[in-house]
Amino acid sequence: MVTRVASFMAIGFVGALAWLPHSFKNTIARAFAALSYRHYPKARHIAERNLRLCFPQMHGEALQAALRDYFFNWARIWLDVGYIWWGSRAQIDRLVEIEGEAHLQSALSAGPVIILVNHSLNLEMASQALNVRFDMIGFVKAPKNQALANVVHQSRARFGATLLPRESGLRAVIKALRPGRALYYFADEDFEGKHAVESSLFGYQRPTLRVLAGLARTSGAQVVPLTAQFDSETGLYRLSIQPPIANVETVQQAADLVSAHLERELRENPSQYLLRIPLFRSVPLAVKPYGW
Repeated sequence: MVTRVASFMAIGFVGALAWLPHSFKNTIARAFAALSYRHYPKARHIAERNLRLCFPQMHGEALQAALRDYFFNWARIWLDVGYIWWGSRAQIDRLVEIEGEAHLQSALSAGPVIILVNHSLNLEMASQALNVRFDMIGFVKAPKNQALANVVHQSRARFGATLLPRESGLRAVIKALRPGRALYYFADEDFEGKHAVESSLFGYQRPTLRVLAGLARTSGAQVVPLTAQFDSETGLYRLSIQPPIANVETVQQAADLVSAHLERELRENPSQYLLRIPLFRSVPLAVKPYGW
């Protein structure tokens, strides 16, 4: 009981921070970023290795600046999580600008859509911004903390999104992916095993899941790439929706699309990607990329 009350108090406190002035949230984020940079060596190590592998020309102060920016962005975006959990449609609309929305509207008018996203630090805000505008489908992986799991589930469902367990099979996803609906889908992690196919990311051959091709081919969905960026100067989020891609049918075509989309977003702003994900853990390098 005590643990549950403490969890709700912590959730309420973190969520309430969203309504602080923007400049004050930046100040808090800088303080938390400095602490995280010093006291989370594993996260810093993975982020640094990712940056070195993606951008071998980045070193010295430029590399350290990118790492500090990453920890700042991570902390700063957490300070807006209250808007995702409890913000009104109007508040979310004010926070998020969408470029290329007509691309998504056009694709939805023709049938189902798979919105291809990466593990950006901004993916939760981007998802909620789409939830308030479109008929969305998303996956959920419940946090270990039940109180947080309830808040996250309710926040994602409150604007009418259909939520599927992350382990849902292909049949359940296709059943939900009807014309006029969009699936929020990411497949940018390094996945090994029989369900993976290799494609090139920054010149390295790495495995990604082969599910995208099956989803697009079976449902007839077009694939619409989306990126999300946060502007710390204005406190606004900007979604960029690319033109739809039809006839994504082969496994290799889908894998190459996933890798190209990820590389484009990393080149645009690497410090707003979730760099604690070991992007190259399966790449057969002379030295293990992350030391394990």
